[in-house]
Amino acid sequence: MPSAEHDEVVALLRATAAALGEPPDIPASRANLDATGAMFAVPDDVTVTPDELAGIPCERHVPAGGADGAGTPVMLYLHGGSYTAGSLASHRALV
Repeated sequence: MPSAEHDEVVALLRATAAALGEPPDIPASRANLDATGAMFAVPDDVTVTPDELAGIPCERHVPAGGADGAGTPVMLYLHGGSYTAGSLASHRALV
């Protein structure tokens, strides 16, 4: 069963899509998704640090009290978007 937060995000995305009317081009879609992602905040107790993995920009998100070193469990999050939409900014709070 989806969470209340999930339902709120789905409702927001549907409302945003309905307000846009015709589908925008790819650069506009990327900008819209980044703007939507900016509406949600990363919790204050999470440290976000820019990083690079195999030459690809990424971010390291470490919650308060979380270890950040060898042997620490890691989650690798790869957002969808078919290589046309989504970015670090659009999915930062979701991670």
